[in-house]
Amino acid sequence: MVPRDHRIEVLDAATLQVRANLSGHTDTPDCLCFSPDGLLLASCSADGTIRVWDAFRGHLLALLRGQSGRAWSAAFSPDGKTLAAGSADGKLHLWDVSALGRPSP
Repeated sequence: MVPRDHRIEVLDAATLQVRANLSGHTDTPDCLCFSPDGLLLASCSADGTIRVWDAFRGHLLALLRGQSGRAWSAAFSPDGKTLAAGSADGKLHLWDVSALGRPSP
């Protein structure tokens, strides 16, 4: 869920209670995706950044840049070690996110 202040709210699926508030984007997040294990959340924004979060605690784990302009979409590889993002520059960008580690739920 994305309120107008560009904050991302992660809800507990069972209770619909807010589990974490993710703040940092300075413009609208366009895309959100969870890693296959559900422990990481990636967000792409109109501010030209991609952020990778600890989905349980709401901590920012990585701020990714490299594309020129807005990143429109993102997806984790099936093993969760690579993040792919498509951006306004017409390119697909790949990041190795295996070194981020995995938070424990």
